[in-house]
Amino acid sequence: MRFLARGDLMYVVLYTEFITFKDAPAGGARMRKKGDIVIMTNWVLYNMASGDKFKRIRIAHFRNSDPETARFKNMV
Repeated sequence: MRFLARGDLMYVVLYTEFITFKDAPAGGARMRKKGDIVIMTNWVLYNMASGDKFKRIRIAHFRNSDPETARFKNMV
């Protein structure tokens, strides 16, 4: 993870793994099956408010990664 902060702005390069723990209901937009893995890296820009709360969050998708490289695939 990469992280930069200045004033009320925080920027993060966020690597995320999504693992499907049960089959999605039939007819849904994404028909994921138990065990499916999606790995992505996103750029995230946070505007902070007082008290360490988020005021605004913007996310830009950077890339998907090979599911075979998942670190937590044995959790299913």
